[in-house]
Amino acid sequence: MKKCLACLGLVMTAVLFTACSPDKGNGTVSDNSLSDNTPGLSSYAGNAEIDGEDGLVLSDRSGFYPGEFELTVSINRAVMDPPENAVIWYTEDGSDPLTSETRLQYTGPITVKDRRNDENVCAAVEPGLITVDHETVSEDGVTVINTAEIPGKEDVDKCSVLRMACVGEDGRIYDEKNEVYFMGSADEHIKGISDSCSYAVSDLAIVSIQMDYDDLFDHEKGIYVKGAVFDSEVEEFYENGGTPEEMVNSYRSHWYANYNQRGKDWERPAAVTVITASPMGTSEILLSQNCGIRIQGQQGRRALQKSFRIYARKQYGKKSFDYPIFGESYESVSGNVMDSFDKLIIKSDYNGLYKNTKCADMLLQDMISDWDMENVAFQESRCCIVYLNGEYWGLYGIRTDFDDEWFASRYGVDKDNVILYKDKDGTEGKLDVGELPEGVSDQYYYFNDLKEFFASHEDLKSDEDFNEFSKLVDTDSFLNYFAAEVWVNNNDWPYHNWSMWRTIEDEGSEYGDGRWRMALYDLDYCGGYADRDTIADAMVSDGIEGGLLDTSVPWMAPKCFAYLMTNDGFREAYKEKLIEMSADLFTEENVEYYFDKYKGTYSPLWEQQYNRFPSEGSAEEADEQITKLKWFMLDRPAYVWPMQDRL
Repeated sequence: MKKCLACLGLVMTAVLFTACSPDKGNGTVSDNSLSDNTPGLSSYAGNAEIDGEDGLVLSDRSGFYPGEFELTVSINRAVMDPPENAVIWYTEDGSDPLTSETRLQYTGPITVKDRRNDENVCAAVEPGLITVDHETVSEDGVTVINTAEIPGKEDVDKCSVLRMACVGEDGRIYDEKNEVYFMGSADEHIKGISDSCSYAVSDLAIVSIQMDYDDLFDHEKGIYVKGAVFDSEVEEFYENGGTPEEMVNSYRSHWYANYNQRGKDWERPAAVTVITASPMGTSEILLSQNCGIRIQGQQGRRALQKSFRIYARKQYGKKSFDYPIFGESYESVSGNVMDSFDKLIIKSDYNGLYKNTKCADMLLQDMISDWDMENVAFQESRCCIVYLNGEYWGLYGIRTDFDDEWFASRYGVDKDNVILYKDKDGTEGKLDVGELPEGVSDQYYYFNDLKEFFASHEDLKSDEDFNEFSKLVDTDSFLNYFAAEVWVNNNDWPYHNWSMWRTIEDEGSEYGDGRWRMALYDLDYCGGYADRDTIADAMVSDGIEGGLLDTSVPWMAPKCFAYLMTNDGFREAYKEKLIEMSADLFTEENVEYYFDKYKGTYSPLWEQQYNRFPSEGSAEEADEQITKLKWFMLDRPAYVWPMQDRL
C-alpha cells in the first residue's frame, strides 16, 4: 500500500478535489450555462451540472509519493448507474479533458510518472516572447534581441498533473477531478521548504495552476505573451520611422501587448488547487476547483514571472473560493472568520526597491495591519510556491483582492452598495468596484460630494467646516492611512497607488455610513532613504510643489488629506500619530520580529527561485535587499521626529 508523504505547501490545480484519501472526494462539475457567449471561456458539451457526490473514485489522491504507481479510477454508481454509459476522459498536460486534443480515454490503470527529468515545456518558451525586459539591439543594429537566460531542465522542478472528467452518453458532465502528484519528499522538490516552514506563522503553501498551453502562450490568444497585440505596436512604431535602438530605449512597459489586455475577453479557464502542510508533516488539501484566470498588475505584466488573478464563478463550477486560506485569525471587524473569496491575487512582487526579496510589500502590510487600524482596508497575504502545468514557477504571495464581496465580508455592508476608486495613472481615480447609476456616464460621479465641498471651501481652518467635512470622510481613516504611508516612505505614491471606498447609501452601520475611507495596497516602493521628508517631497516630481500639503492637487485622496491638514486639531493629531507609530508600531523589537519571520520564511526558498529565473536576480541580492529595508526601518524614527516637527 503506497503512503502519501508529507506535503509541505499550497497547490492550485484543476477541478474538484478534497483531502488526501482514496475513498472520498469533493468533486464538482462545471456549470457552463453562463459562458456560451463569453469570449475566452471554454464551451463544454451538454448541460454541465453540479452534483453533491463524486462521480469518480480515485485509488490515490494528490500528494507526495515514494515513486511511480498505478492509479485506478472507478465510477460511483450512486451518481451514475449503469456506469457503462459514461466515458472518463483525462489529460496529463494540464489541458481541459473536455476539449483538449491531447485527452485520452480511461481504459485501465494510469501510470503516474516521476517527471523530474522531463524536458521543460512552459519554462522552455523563449523569454523574448514573454517580456520586454532584458532586451538589447543586435551588433548589426538591425534587430532587437532578448538576453534573458532560459533555465535548464534541472532548474525547473516538476510534478505529475492529471485532470479528468466523467461524461455521460447524453453529454452531461457528472464529475471532474484534478490531481497533482510529487514523486519523492517535499524537500526533494522544494529546496529549503522545511526550514521555511519552521519560520512561517502559517504553513507554507504550494500553488499549482493548470490550464491549456495555448491559453498562456499562443500568439493570438495567449495571455502570458507579448503576442499579436505587441506585434501590431511594433509594426506601427517602425512605420512611423522608429529604429531598434529607439525601441529598446523607449519606456515600453505600457506598450500594448497580449499580457496587458484587461477584462473578460482576456480571462481564460483554468483550475486551481490549494494544499497546505505543517513542518510536523501533516498535510491538507484546502480547495480545488475550476476558475477563471487573468494576468494581474501594471508594470509587472511585462515580467518573466507574472502575477495572476483568479476568479471563482458559477460558470466554472463554484462562485467562490470557500476556505479560510489566510487562517482562522483573519476576521471581519465583527469577529467572523474570513473564509470566502470571489477573487484572489497570486502576486510575484516584480517591482520595487527590494523586489528580489519577493516579500517586501507583504512584510510591511503585515506589520502595519497588525496595529489597530480597522478603518483602513489592507490586503491579507500568504507565502506560496506556484507550479504551472506541473512546472515550478517560483515564489509568490496569495493576496486578497478589494472587491464588493470582500468589503461586504470584512465590514458587514451590502455588497451592492459598495463603490471603490483606485488611482489610474495619475487621474482622479478609476471606479474599480461598483456601477454608475443608469444614464450616468461621468466616471467620477460618486466624487461629486467631495467636489462640491472643495468648490465652496478653501480650507478647513474652522472647526465648523472640519465637522462638516467629517460627514463626508472618516477622518481617522485618513489619519491612519497617511501616517503609515509617510512613515514607510512610499516613493510611488500618492500619484499612484491610492484607493478610497464607501457605501453609496447610508446603511445606518459603523462602516456603512456613506463616508469615504482609505484602502492600502502596493508598498513595493517603500523604504529607500530614511531621511526623506515624504510630506514635503511627495508629488513634487509630479508637478505638485506643496507636496502632501498642497490643496490644489487634482487627485482625490491626497486632496482630502491636504484639506484635513489645514485644520490645527487634525494636524496636531497627525503629528502625534507619526510619533506614536515610531514609539509603538515600528519599534526595534517589532522590526526585528517581523524581519526575522519573513527572512526565515523566504530566504531558504530564494536559491531555487533564482535558479528558475536566473536573469531576475540572485539569493545574494535578495539577502542584501532585505537587510537594507530592515536598516531603513530602524533608522527612520530619527527622521520622522524632525519631519513632523516642521508641520
